[in-house]
Amino acid sequence: MTNYSLPPRQKMINLVYIILIAMLAINISADTLDTYRLLNREQTSLDDILERSVGELSDSAASACHSVKPAVADSMAAELLIFIDDTKEMIARAADRKKYTSAHELRNAEDLHAVPDVMLSSIDPRGTRLRTCFSALEDSLTGWISDSLSKKLISSYLDLGKGRKLTSWEKATFTSMPAIGGITYLNTLKNNVRYAQLEFLKAMLSPEIPADAADRDMRYVLINEGQMIVEADGTVERPLVDIRPHIESALYEDYDNRIEILAIGIAPSGIDFSVSGASCRFSDGSLYIHPQKGVQEVSVRMKCMKDGTEKNLGEKRFFVRQLPEPMPYICFSDGTTYKGNVPVGKSRLLSMEYVGAGVSALPDIRYEVTGFETVLIRKGADEVLSAASDGSRFSDSQRVLLASAEIGDKIYFTDINARIPGSGTEYQLPSINTPVY
Repeated sequence: MTNYSLPPRQKMINLVYIILIAMLAINISADTLDTYRLLNREQTSLDDILERSVGELSDSAASACHSVKPAVADSMAAELLIFIDDTKEMIARAADRKKYTSAHELRNAEDLHAVPDVMLSSIDPRGTRLRTCFSALEDSLTGWISDSLSKKLISSYLDLGKGRKLTSWEKATFTSMPAIGGITYLNTLKNNVRYAQLEFLKAMLSPEIPADAADRDMRYVLINEGQMIVEADGTVERPLVDIRPHIESALYEDYDNRIEILAIGIAPSGIDFSVSGASCRFSDGSLYIHPQKGVQEVSVRMKCMKDGTEKNLGEKRFFVRQLPEPMPYICFSDGTTYKGNVPVGKSRLLSMEYVGAGVSALPDIRYEVTGFETVLIRKGADEVLSAASDGSRFSDSQRVLLASAEIGDKIYFTDINARIPGSGTEYQLPSINTPVY
């Protein structure tokens, strides 16, 4: 049987068909975009109604409860809503580029790169920060009320993918979402925050009344995991104290975790903190807790002296996690960062300032690079040159090496060592590969 070969013209036709099929597979239909736009308009209209409702109920709670909790809750929610609005503008700016005006006037609604570029960025992962903020707000609102149904409703509004194991919530949500889809979803999350606020404020305005205190017109609230009577005139027994980690709801092993203190009726410096499973220190109005290695939970007891008597202010327990391993990057003189593998122009090599390290999900944790080596491999030659630095900044010998690089050479930044100041743990980080063009 003879071999048969398609003529060139038929091969070209077949190739065009393959390209058209591929384009149809990745194209977003006009119906889908119209649906997103419709949902977005509905969510925006609903947000205006919810905002007015929250404002009215918040005013009622402020006058009726005589508590700082509604004000603190409003402040936390307001910061989260501002963060969501800023994120929407970042997505619109990435999608529309030079045509950008605002998220309300999105032009390139079908853009598939803007949402993952903003929400899954290795430099500023807005998706991870969004999940962390929602978790912090959920912990605060559910921790300040006692009604179990209200707790469940608030968690249903603010729970972003808890218990997910195979992949993170942010990757599963934002990897292939068009620009209009991202903005619509963020508007939905804004409304979820409003719903959670409303449920919290309703719970604050409808406290339970203990049977033995009904005749005395008293109410009680949860303070530091316990119940405290609030008199009819809104006064409570002072002092009141609450603490929470600065980064998120857990502590990190072998690290100075900053703890924010909310103290009413007493200065934070007057509180006696007793910590088990960790060491602690008090500085500049904040408590720093350093969990020991291998400890899974830290308990913090708070006491003070009142009228010559020791008074118990409560106890808080925090889970302890291990710090994720940091990843290295290079910072240029213009403030931009580089993580490797992407070719770098020869003229740009000399604008490299220093080597840093960090964890994208926890931007508040800073690592100190204690040394690294620069290796230059010449193109088409068996010549390998190297120079070292005993800190994070490039040494003079390393800068000479970078200046001698030619197009086609490869540069590796290896033996990168980093540590957290005050911690005994030191990390050996992966190399950064830098092709030169």
